Amino acid sequence: MLIFLERRIHRVVLPGGSLPWKPVLSGVPKGPLLFLLYISVIADLYSDNVSIKLFADDIKIYVEIEDNSQTIILQQYLDGVMYWANK
Repeated sequence: MLIFLERRIHRVVLPGGSLPWKPVLSGVPKGPLLFLLYISVIADLYSDNVSIKLFADDIKIYVEIEDNSQTIILQQYLDGVMYWANK
């Protein structure tokens, strides 16, 4: 688990009561600078063949598909993002 998530807990509080405390299992660091450092490694996964745009918490990954081999390349990069997200 990433260091910024260690020993963190949260709960939902509503006017009629609250849920029990639960550990935080996923998330991003607080603050824009830490988030940018966290997310910027995604851009390193891509070569000139695949384009990536990052804005706030959105990611756009695209490539111009001219033949079937480019769909395979795009899928490999999408799999890389999934691996990164799961890691």
